Amino acid sequence: MAVRRVLILAAALTGVALAHYAAPLPLSAVAPAKAQFGLPFAGPPGPDTWMLGQGYGNTTGAYR
Repeated sequence: MAVRRVLILAAALTGVALAHYAAPLPLSAVAPAKAQFGLPFAGPPGPDTWMLGQGYGNTTGAYR
């Protein structure tokens, strides 16, 4: 039984090692990022994008 476990473990580790050391995808197969970091809205920030109400969280009535 111990030999079987060792063989299964060796097979699993070999599979992980092969997947880890596989050749990377060529750049043509990877979609280019539009922007690495950005705001969650298209326009510039302003009064229309502010969240003036707070429905959840630590409000004045949160302890009740």
